[in-house]
Amino acid sequence: MYDWANSAFPTICMTAVLPPYLAALANRELGAPAGTVAWAWTAVAGLLLGVLAGPPLGALADARGWRVRLLGVFALAGAAATALLAVGLPGSWRWGVVLYVLAASGFAGANIFYDALLPAVAPREEWDEVSARGYAYGYLGGGIALAVAVGLILHYGEKAVPWAFVVAGVWWAVFTVPVVRAVKEPS
Repeated sequence: MYDWANSAFPTICMTAVLPPYLAALANRELGAPAGTVAWAWTAVAGLLLGVLAGPPLGALADARGWRVRLLGVFALAGAAATALLAVGLPGSWRWGVVLYVLAASGFAGANIFYDALLPAVAPREEWDEVSARGYAYGYLGGGIALAVAVGLILHYGEKAVPWAFVVAGVWWAVFTVPVVRAVKEPS
């Protein structure tokens, strides 16, 4: 179910809507191809922060037994930053950069704790099946969230683009709650 929840973020914010939108906003101010370069560095910063924070956060979660708690904290923080993109953009592509890096860090961090929960939700012989099912639900959930976002944009035009980020953030947050409430912290 968490794959269903979090896949709204990569489909809308990492792939289909935010990259061209943020690049276009930056290009309007700085001239092309500065927006594409700005997006590339933004994406790198979001990933790099997650990579650097991963090992210490994983060790902390394992040592304290906080996998579920930290999954919730990082997912909800990432979802909030994602929804706030609607406020930061189109007014300032720079605020969009900051909010994206925060959201991407939440995404990466939450995935660390989510992946660590697999042994708690299924016996070893079912891990492949459960993991594959999660990926499938993720593609379906991300696809539906993207369809909603694109439908808004097609119907209302560019002024609806910020609402795509609200869709992604709310989708991610709402569907994270059942996972955090239902999954018990493994020993």
